[in-house]
Amino acid sequence: MFTHPDKVEWRTVRYLITSDAGPREDHTYEYKLKLPSFLASWDVWDYWERERVHSMRTHLGPDDVLWDVGAESGWCSIIYARLVGPSHLVLIEPTPEFWPNIKATWLRNHGYGAPPRACYQGLLSDRDAMPTDGPWPVTQSVWPEAAYGDLIERTSYRYIHEHAATTAQLRADHLADLIGPPTALTIDVEGAELLVLRGAERILQRVRPKVWVSVHPDLALRDYGTTTDDLMGYMAELGYTAEHLATDHETHYYFEPRWT
Repeated sequence: MFTHPDKVEWRTVRYLITSDAGPREDHTYEYKLKLPSFLASWDVWDYWERERVHSMRTHLGPDDVLWDVGAESGWCSIIYARLVGPSHLVLIEPTPEFWPNIKATWLRNHGYGAPPRACYQGLLSDRDAMPTDGPWPVTQSVWPEAAYGDLIERTSYRYIHEHAATTAQLRADHLADLIGPPTALTIDVEGAELLVLRGAERILQRVRPKVWVSVHPDLALRDYGTTTDDLMGYMAELGYTAEHLATDHETHYYFEPRWT
């Protein structure tokens, strides 16, 4: 279902509970977000990915340039922009239907005067492949064409194995040549984690960014023939130490470079 931006109801959501003493209206939270009502109605906001957010808050600073790989509907990006600053966040999402959500949610929370550093409407992968038609997928300090449309009220992802022929693919190393490298990566790509990291080999070797990955073992094995051990081995060979943060609907890791 799609909704015109002017007809969307927005609500303030309290995110990550810090105290549940007393009646619910007296509970305290770490963040407040302005979200479309169809997202605000979720019942996950007290604890959703708490450990991952806390790790990112501990290790990120205002000098970091963070790539949000797999921004989906854009609400997590609002938190990340508060950690590094809007102008230090790069939004990456292949699904064109999500971009109106990303843009509208961003503007509600950050306003028109604080755009993201860059946007890439495409897949990060282990190879470069551009479709023959469609707009150039990388923009800096402006929104991609797909961001101007109706908001989607459902979850629908574009996977590499399903949409590689029609969706732009870039190696992270190539994207860094276009917009500058990241000092931090957060990756949530529904099983294609190792493909993204293989395409970022030069960045991982030379820039040594901090890396957060949400691992989907079942999807990775089913759709890409890769395992968590493959991912761990690859990062270890590049000189990264893994820290398990939590396992909930997926498994979250922080990878820290052993040397810089």
